[in-house]
Amino acid sequence: MFVAPTDQATNLRPATSKIALNDWQVLARYWHPVALESELKQKPLKGKLLDLDLVIYRSEGKIVVALDRCPHRWARLSAGEIVNDRIVCP
Repeated sequence: MFVAPTDQATNLRPATSKIALNDWQVLARYWHPVALESELKQKPLKGKLLDLDLVIYRSEGKIVVALDRCPHRWARLSAGEIVNDRIVCP
């Protein structure tokens, strides 16, 4: 995941984060491994990076990493499933 060093990136930092704001801003600028490709099966995978809950899955042959929450229902996408190459919340 790459987050550009902007105010928007700072807004992603959870209020409960135990990582100092300055450290979080620096670390958020870089790529970090969150899963092994071999771990990605038919179901979404739960991950965590910089105190952010993530969902990792394949869509149209590509690996996707996103925040682990449905923008409509706030459900954990990692508890959902992949249907027709799209993630569906539980």
